[in-house]
Amino acid sequence: MAAAVAIAAAGEGRAGREAARRRSPPPPPPPPPPAAGSLAETCAEGAPDPGGADWAPIVFDAFRRDCASHALLKILANRWAVLVVSALAMGRQRHSVLARKVEGATPKMLTQALRRLERDGLVTRRVTPSAPPRVDYALTPLGRELASVLRGLCRWSETRAARILVARARAENAPLTETTWRRLAGLE
Repeated sequence: MAAAVAIAAAGEGRAGREAARRRSPPPPPPPPPPAAGSLAETCAEGAPDPGGADWAPIVFDAFRRDCASHALLKILANRWAVLVVSALAMGRQRHSVLARKVEGATPKMLTQALRRLERDGLVTRRVTPSAPPRVDYALTPLGRELASVLRGLCRWSETRAARILVARARAENAPLTETTWRRLAGLE
């Protein structure tokens, strides 16, 4: 039947073609272009669908606010996250041990840091049934990788702290007294 309509339409010239076009459904509209900087745009620019057989890693740019690596850096820039990962680099530890090791972190802040690190696959949480339940935290392989990077940052901060304090004192034209030292170090 459709072939007969097409043949009849072909014989009728322009009017026939328009009639045939009205009878067939319109083609679907093209999909809207992905938002600039979105994961969809990145995939559209060459990285196929992560579920596909020909999946290739997506290139991330930590300087872009909407990039996942930028968000991850924001989490890792949290001092509690840095200190928790560094403390767990020494091995599996209980929450109470971490609380003593990471001075200044409230129980709430420590718990939030541990939850974020667990969510991001950097820390594992193991509950051992007992009364009360024993909860241990440890680094995952990815967390151990991060710990090796952070170890250098912690060492750098420990070995350069005096030079930073001297620079702060100079900037404030303050004498290098013990009181000034403590104030500039944030200890007072």
